[in-house]
Amino acid sequence: MEETIKSVYDGVLNGDQARVEAAVRMAIDAGVAPAKVLKDGLIEAMAEVGGRFERQEYFVPEMLVAARAMQAGLALLKPLLVEGDIKASGKIVLGTVKGDLHDIGKSLVQMMLEGAGFEVVDLGTDVPPAKFAEVARATNADIVGLSALLTTTMQSMAPATVASQTRIGGNPTAVALGLAKALLAQGKAREAEPVLDGIKDGPELAAAEKLRPLARYLIASGSVEDVAGADTPAAHFFRAARVLKEGSVIAALEEMLAVLRKDKRYRDGEARLVSLGLLELLDDADPQKREYLNKLASVLF
Repeated sequence: MEETIKSVYDGVLNGDQARVEAAVRMAIDAGVAPAKVLKDGLIEAMAEVGGRFERQEYFVPEMLVAARAMQAGLALLKPLLVEGDIKASGKIVLGTVKGDLHDIGKSLVQMMLEGAGFEVVDLGTDVPPAKFAEVARATNADIVGLSALLTTTMQSMAPATVASQTRIGGNPTAVALGLAKALLAQGKAREAEPVLDGIKDGPELAAAEKLRPLARYLIASGSVEDVAGADTPAAHFFRAARVLKEGSVIAALEEMLAVLRKDKRYRDGEARLVSLGLLELLDDADPQKREYLNKLASVLF
């Protein structure tokens, strides 16, 4: 029995589909429990494939052939697993977002997930946000996976995320606000702007109103190059956008404080609104939020 399981394992590692199919059939004929073949043969092998990929011993081609070999064995086991009421590790709805027709990466992820014991519902490509939400709700999915290759279609991920989470049972405006904050904290204003525009009521509206000027500022500053090392208000103003896009809310706040301290004219304009938006990105429990609130207050009032 152990030799048969090892043959399944080795077949997956080597991407030998015929060997995997033969070994799985042999295990079934020998009365080996389907769950054991799945866990010790297929899943363990795919875990090793993933490890070799992380160690740069395997690359995408090796992962693809291994995953296809695994799927061939899984196809033979599925009917027996269903009969035996073997539970999947979880259910995942997977698809490529609207406007994008690329599916190689998505298909590879699907095969790896199935190899790890998950049930995957594949929606294909060019999937509208509402479809993710509809299928996630209908299938009682645990996870929704969104795939995109193009930077232009990545913008479809935001509304799809909000739609999926709210249909599964989340608070629509709370989910949207959390997503918008996460996007803005990475400088992804174009993706965040439509999410913020969708917040029209509820307790999160006030926070969204503070974040909208920040989103507009980030979009506008994308075409402006700051002068490296310059100590002018304008340089600090546009440098704040750059450091935020690099992932530092605190550094962006420091740049804005420099603007407000150097030129009083900025204190009643866009810099003030952007600073308040940056402050909104910090968690209420973060002690730095209180610290920078006090710093802003000392400059503005």
